[in-house]
This record gives sequence, C-alpha cells and structure tokens, in this order.
Amino acid sequence: MLNPSGFGRTGQMRTRGQTVRLKNKETGHEVRLLVVLSDSKQGYLASNSLSKAKEGDWAWYNLNEWSEI
Repeated sequence: MLNPSGFGRTGQMRTRGQTVRLKNKETGHEVRLLVVLSDSKQGYLASNSLSKAKEGDWAWYNLNEWSEI
C-alpha cells in the first residue's frame, strides 16, 4: 500500500545513490532511476543510468506528476 505522502511504502524519500522506481500518474509509464538528489518539494533529480550517474541523462521527476512504486 502506498503512503499518502507519495513517497512509497515507507513514507521516506530515497537518498543519493539509491535506485527508485517511479510511475507517471497520467500515462502509467514506469522508470527505474539512480537518485542524484532528492527534495520533498521538487521531487527527484535522477539519472537514467543505474550504474554511473555521470554517464546518464539527468532529469527532475516531480512528485505531482510521478509516484513512487
């Protein structure tokens, strides 16, 4: 069961270096990302490279548009 805060089952955001699975609330598209920075207001700044953050593309994933699964 998801936590009402939108931060997954535990209610806590992932931290740098951890992986996170997100689902787009409109399209249902799911992604697995490497967290670069997390912010309770902005969401996740994450890399699409799961092995090395410097090699992937970075993007913000706003928690109003994405939910943690």
